[in-house]
Amino acid sequence: MISLGTIAALVLMAAQQAAPAGALEQARIDAALERGAKFLGGSYAERLPKGRVGAQERNGQMGLSLYTLLKSGVSREDPTLQRLLHALTKETPEHTYDAACIALAAYTHDPIDNRVWLEELAARLLSWQEKDGDWSYPGGIVDLSNTQYAALGLWAASRAGVRIESDVWRRMASSVLRYQTEDGGFGYTAGGKAGATGSMTAAGVGTLAIAEGRLRLAKALDATLETQIAASRKRGVEWMAKHFTVETNPGSGGWHYYYLYGLERMGAVMGAPLLGPHDWYDAGARWLLERQDEKGSWSNGTDLSETCFALLFLRRATSSEPRKRAPRSGERPPREGEPRAISIASEVLTEERGALRLSIADWDPALLKPLEWNGERGRGPRVARVEWLIDGEPAAIELGLPSQPADRALFAVTPLFPSTGKHKVQAHVFALTEAGAEQRIESQELEVEVTRAAPAWAASAKLAPLSNRGPGAKPKARASSFAKGASAPLGDSYEADNAVDGNARTVWLAAENDAKRELSVQYAKSLKCERIVIHAAVLAPLGAAALARPTELELVLNGKAEHKLTFGADPTQPLELRLDPPVAVKRLDLKLTSIASGASSPLVGIGEVELYEE
Repeated sequence: MISLGTIAALVLMAAQQAAPAGALEQARIDAALERGAKFLGGSYAERLPKGRVGAQERNGQMGLSLYTLLKSGVSREDPTLQRLLHALTKETPEHTYDAACIALAAYTHDPIDNRVWLEELAARLLSWQEKDGDWSYPGGIVDLSNTQYAALGLWAASRAGVRIESDVWRRMASSVLRYQTEDGGFGYTAGGKAGATGSMTAAGVGTLAIAEGRLRLAKALDATLETQIAASRKRGVEWMAKHFTVETNPGSGGWHYYYLYGLERMGAVMGAPLLGPHDWYDAGARWLLERQDEKGSWSNGTDLSETCFALLFLRRATSSEPRKRAPRSGERPPREGEPRAISIASEVLTEERGALRLSIADWDPALLKPLEWNGERGRGPRVARVEWLIDGEPAAIELGLPSQPADRALFAVTPLFPSTGKHKVQAHVFALTEAGAEQRIESQELEVEVTRAAPAWAASAKLAPLSNRGPGAKPKARASSFAKGASAPLGDSYEADNAVDGNARTVWLAAENDAKRELSVQYAKSLKCERIVIHAAVLAPLGAAALARPTELELVLNGKAEHKLTFGADPTQPLELRLDPPVAVKRLDLKLTSIASGASSPLVGIGEVELYEE
């Protein structure tokens, strides 16, 4: 964990440490990340107290900045990061880039606590998918840049357990194939109308890899599409290797930092340390380190996205891998039991609230030698993919780059476990023989202890956040009190109208001394309703358990029908009341009759009251 104010010692340490000749020292990269995060966070520390940042910049940039700060190692408890997240929860994305960047930030911050938020962001992205499977802003022409960001946002949501139908990935992949040019690169628009560029080729190859991985995990990748994707990815990688440079965006010259971040993503989703003979990370990191200015920014901080892209590249943000490589022969620690060609390890990530990272800890050259290709001895087999299993069931798939040896890649993942407690995990590595066949290599079975898991209720939940009809009926809300000012969390005001504004992250909180804890909602017109959904108040920057939690609620419908309702133990689980037969809702009166104490605040309230007609 680091904070935004601890730069000096690390910079001094990095300057004092002498690196081996020609080596790119990790301390120098760490110091650059620290300085860049300090600049980026500082730009918000100045602006957040003065008003709504969303009025000054697109909320997609806010999401990108938050994602970058989290990936750069800034603590979730950092005050500026918390204020930025709090400001972002008030925003509604209206463009593909915005929803995708916010999804990346929400997933990285906490995929479990932010599950409902990710459901909503995924729903927006899905509603914007064009008939051919790609994306626009929305509005205007469809393009590969918007499509790759939609893929990233949906990828983040799906890894948090949000269900994305296989047809979405299938149509996405089929559409991306249309952007490939005759020479193997990818262009901004489909059908060869735009020439290939480095940024778009990275986008095309990376998006195909994401779609392939999700389809394989769902066992929904048909043979024809599999062959098409494999051929397209191979040609795209060959184009990148042939035109490789970090000095500019090949074929374009513009969008340079955007290209470098795309290069990082492409390398990560394919487990590719090299592109042909080129060490893309080493070359890109050296170029970036030489151009970071004294403030810690890039391009003099005139465009925050360029500083974000630079930091995300340096941190290898798309990959779950730690900054080490698996040991070579002779460096491996002693092992017990049966020798294995590959061995896996687990690591609890305290900075990610107990997430469990799984990775390949050891490639045994002696046992893998029969699978290594001629001229590639000591660099490991060529890997098509690595399947990670939890209790015998596939839980994550990391693709390899079959055109080159794996060379000690870790293929790390941070999967979402189905429950807490003990689980058995294993890796299946699918290596390619020189004859072109796949051979499966199995790791040992490792028992792990899981402390955080997917919420049990989410598996059967039918959330439809974009179908909430309540805001369209112009509701007005009154409450017995509301928290505000210095005594309220994050110094904000939590008025009654927050509970009916269509955003479950803007909340109504009753004042601490309010014994009534009542909320009344009057709609301008009656709404036929078959389902009422009520969210407990949760403030994302503080975590789901921070506020007091309502456990029981009395709801009076249209002044006469009374319902006594009970919340679940998980504060993020919405409470649902089904109305059979449907009722025309004009007024709702709610009273919180019982609460459970919070981890850090006694305040309690409602995040949103939603009305649905099935």
